[in-house]
Amino acid sequence: MEEKETAMLKLENISVTLGKGSPLEKQVLKNLNLNIKKGEFIIIVGGNGAGKSTMFNTISGAIFPDKGKIILDRKDITKTSQTKRAAAIATVLQNPKIGTMGNMTIFENLAFAYKRGLKRRLFPYTNKYYRNLFYNKIKLLE
Repeated sequence: MEEKETAMLKLENISVTLGKGSPLEKQVLKNLNLNIKKGEFIIIVGGNGAGKSTMFNTISGAIFPDKGKIILDRKDITKTSQTKRAAAIATVLQNPKIGTMGNMTIFENLAFAYKRGLKRRLFPYTNKYYRNLFYNKIKLLE
């Protein structure tokens, strides 16, 4: 009997080499397998250079693997562009100055991120619904 796919995100034998063809060429990921089920909460731990960022960049589409597959909700997204993956995969960077817009308010940054994967317009979200939604989310942070 065929096993039913239960993974929300699955990495199958992912290998990534950075700096190909240069003196700094290094295989960072080799035959990495990961299976995350819907509702699971996982933590990735490792020292500098262990491949954590490379793994996340590969999942987000910023880097394409040398070999292996990335399956998201039963769909092979290995060759899908980062732009198309952005509708389902978000990246939160360690440095808050990267990935946010410094000339926008926290509220405007949240509103912009909230529309991830959807059509965005260049007007502020002054709607009361959004203000309450983001206020309540920020309040959770105390």
